[in-house]
Amino acid sequence: MIVYVSKFLDRISDLFVALICAGIAVMTVINGFNIIWRAVFDSEPGPILPWTVAIFIWTVFLGFFPMVHEGRDVSLEYLRERVSAPALLAMDVVTDLIMLIVALLIFSQVGKIISMQVGTVPLVGFERYWLSVPLFVSCGFIALEVALRLLKRFSNRETV
Repeated sequence: MIVYVSKFLDRISDLFVALICAGIAVMTVINGFNIIWRAVFDSEPGPILPWTVAIFIWTVFLGFFPMVHEGRDVSLEYLRERVSAPALLAMDVVTDLIMLIVALLIFSQVGKIISMQVGTVPLVGFERYWLSVPLFVSCGFIALEVALRLLKRFSNRETV
């Protein structure tokens, strides 16, 4: 079961990275178009900036999960290299528990966050709460990732 969940999280991480790359490509293309349009026609071609901001927010929020999944989150290597194996395990467990608590705290506030985000995003047209959806999705997968890590650590099935 652990192997299947781990492979599933690998695929989700790959999907998020692909979506992030697509978002960056779209931002690059629409901003390049904006620059050329303004140089040629001396006017604004449309709501480029609001779309760039929305896509940027989505790519940042989507990036949280692959960063954690691939182990690119912040770690104190100086400390990690100098502590014993039991102390390292304790540090890793505490870090995982903190990440799980933060994800659960964010989930506990989903209703409040969405209720505060009323109205549409100017010049873009979709409801404001859609900006937060990738954050909630990433938090869900981070919680699953961290729970899987803790399970692996305490079941001695696979190394993390």
